[in-house]
Amino acid sequence: MVPSSISAAELTRKRKTFYIGMYMARSPNFDPGAFYEVDFEAGSVRTRNGARVLVLTDNAGATLVSAAVKSGEKNAAKAIGSSIAKTALSTGLAEDASPEAVLGEARAVMTTFGWGTLGLERWGNALVATLRDAPETLSSEAIGAIFEGLFSELQGTDVGVAATSNGRFLLLSPEVAATAQSWASAGASLPAIVERLEVA
Repeated sequence: MVPSSISAAELTRKRKTFYIGMYMARSPNFDPGAFYEVDFEAGSVRTRNGARVLVLTDNAGATLVSAAVKSGEKNAAKAIGSSIAKTALSTGLAEDASPEAVLGEARAVMTTFGWGTLGLERWGNALVATLRDAPETLSSEAIGAIFEGLFSELQGTDVGVAATSNGRFLLLSPEVAATAQSWASAGASLPAIVERLEVA
């Protein structure tokens, strides 16, 4: 196993060994029905957990998040990912839930929030996250920051992300992610980066 990458077993609250395939099971616990509650008197929209949310078009929300990340402020995007993970973990999962079940919940919540469809792939010994059907104005850097918040919350420790040119995001330790990102920015392909990580 690549010591610098996040193992699949580390994505659950209890350590288990397993293999993640190219898909995740549908969420058995998360119910998007009546997830949002509109309070006309208070002028607010809240989730069923009580968190206040703003309703924006995908273009407006994604543009704001992308602009913040571009200016060096990643905390808002990381908070989005963290919020998705916290909501997923509050859906009644068993303490020893499988990583597939945890990621299925996160996928359902991410879709309900309108950010796109979360995917997870294994490339060699590395885990790679994807986001299909994301808002068009959501930058790769913003997606990476959202993933940092999401997987850090699920993992319970800091997770770094390296964005590759093919819309895939390597999940790594923060220190190694910076190196992998420099390789990707210099034009290295995902298979080449994974190979370099396995040799390192």
